[in-house]
Amino acid sequence: MVNGSSDEDNNKFHINGDQLFINESPDFERKLSYDIRLQTLDKAGISFAETVTLTVDDLDELVEELPLESSTTPKLVRILGNEITLQFTEELKQTTPHKLRFRVTVDASVATVVETSVEPILGMVFLRLKETPSAKASIILHYSDTKGDQDSGVIELSNGLDIGNLDDIEVLNDISQSVAPVLVTAEVSNSLITLGFNEAINQNASTFPSVDIFKVKVNGRNAETLEISSGSNTGTLNLRLKDNVLFADEVTLSYRDLENNQETGVIQNLVGNDLLTFSNIDVTNNNFVVSELALASAFIEGSRLEVNFDREIAETKPSARVFRVEADGKKLNIKSVDVITDDRQVVLELQKPVTDKQAVTISYTDPKDNQRKNVVEDIQGNDLISFTKQPVGNDTQDTIPLLLDQGEVVDADQILLNFSKELNDISPAASRFKVLVNKKRNKVASIQMNADEGQVILNLKKAIADGDTVTLSYKDLAKDQKRKIIEDTSGNDLASVNNFSIENFVIDADPPLIDDAEFSNDQITLYFNEELADAKVKNSRFKVSVDGKRNKVSSIDIPKEDTIVNLTLRKKIKADSDMLITHKGPNKDPKKGVLEDLAGNNFESFRDFLAEHIDDGDGPLLRTVSGEELLRGLFETNPVLEGIERQMGL
Repeated sequence: MVNGSSDEDNNKFHINGDQLFINESPDFERKLSYDIRLQTLDKAGISFAETVTLTVDDLDELVEELPLESSTTPKLVRILGNEITLQFTEELKQTTPHKLRFRVTVDASVATVVETSVEPILGMVFLRLKETPSAKASIILHYSDTKGDQDSGVIELSNGLDIGNLDDIEVLNDISQSVAPVLVTAEVSNSLITLGFNEAINQNASTFPSVDIFKVKVNGRNAETLEISSGSNTGTLNLRLKDNVLFADEVTLSYRDLENNQETGVIQNLVGNDLLTFSNIDVTNNNFVVSELALASAFIEGSRLEVNFDREIAETKPSARVFRVEADGKKLNIKSVDVITDDRQVVLELQKPVTDKQAVTISYTDPKDNQRKNVVEDIQGNDLISFTKQPVGNDTQDTIPLLLDQGEVVDADQILLNFSKELNDISPAASRFKVLVNKKRNKVASIQMNADEGQVILNLKKAIADGDTVTLSYKDLAKDQKRKIIEDTSGNDLASVNNFSIENFVIDADPPLIDDAEFSNDQITLYFNEELADAKVKNSRFKVSVDGKRNKVSSIDIPKEDTIVNLTLRKKIKADSDMLITHKGPNKDPKKGVLEDLAGNNFESFRDFLAEHIDDGDGPLLRTVSGEELLRGLFETNPVLEGIERQMGL
């Protein structure tokens, strides 16, 4: 004897060798049956356990006095469904009779009584059977009263008198004969579909319907049915398909009942009730495949890696150690593993997410032999085969914003912009940019893309000098644009940038050059190609020859933030004189007393530069600004006037 279900009476018995003994003599009046659990072991060492019910016989006993017994019999005994009702003429006592006191036969076969109940005021006793008899079944009921006066487990009148034995009571069968049979199971193996019903079905082949009355679909497509035949028992029928159903195929079945009550051409029970129409019920696929489970696909998004397989998988949860995930050749740690059987999927959650640019692979090692845990297997126990470095589709979306990391002046008229990520190779509109040099606008003439390196080169209309302060602004358009903007390879636009500081690496190593020279009276104006530094220059650096005779320089003036030098001579000069100017530059790089540009490049020596006369008046030479130069300065400081500037061709 072993512990388990229904073992409550194990302690009342013992086993000696191959014999079972009860510890004390049983008494029918005290206990009607005993439940024990026994276990056997065969030669192969396989065990089998089962619950056994031992029933106590009611034997005649000598008693001193027997209580009076009522001879009342029920006025009506009937069955409806699986419930038998006994109707008495008198009220009953609230005592529920034991189910083993009743014996019910259905067509001479004993039926199991599973429950009894009483309605005392109505004088009714109810018996519930395990199974519902057929509509035409012959049902007989027996009831055994106990000896003596019992207070429980028997049928009693309200005055306490027991109802006597009831023998061979015929039960009125009120079970309806119009109940349709019901399909309870549908299974397929290879090409044979077996249908199971809740009752016996007419197995006469002449009454079977045509195959057209059924519709079988395999994976959503119609499958041809060849024949209908009797099943292995009276409650089953078989359908034979033209083609075999394969493992993992999804099969559905529909049936169409004909109108009215038919005698043939339909499925019906033994009393002629037709099977009702049904649609698209699932058919259990019992086909078995002995083949290794295989990887179908794998995709990753961020830290979630979904591994898909070629068939349904079991709920067996694999260990994280059987997987290896790599991104760009480097191992990634697995945080957790989940099995989603409905999706044929194992989900790996990684410790860290991958980027959209990383190449991801997955490997799996199947342990030796056939394992039952810590592996991936299908519903039939076939293990997933090992695989190495299978590519994983990377569905990760890049949500990191694109940033401008650095900007630098790499040439006098070029600005190099470096971004945080690789760019799409589409050129932005020049009008998106605003470059200010010393707070004055410098237009972008053209744009070059070095998208793979995340770089943009702006070609400017005007050169930038050493020491100039440069800032850049960029205006992004509203919403998500696909052209004339800066975006990364994932389509993320560069957001608007305001007054971004640009590093100026321009080094001015060229000395200033003289472009022109003019004189009037005692004034000489020298015009240079760039702005000069404020300095006190020695008069002796310049030598002026007028008609071959020297005229000494009395003073030198260098206006601030300008490109001219004014020389004042000791003597006035006639308008028709020939004037030649010579400058002696320093041999070394002195810190003061020399003419130099803002970068500190010294004005070099030159000889006999011809100056032209421009005025016969007595007044000092005045440098004027042309109208065109005045307009250019206005446009540079007022970007709103760009359109007017283009129309004027300036």
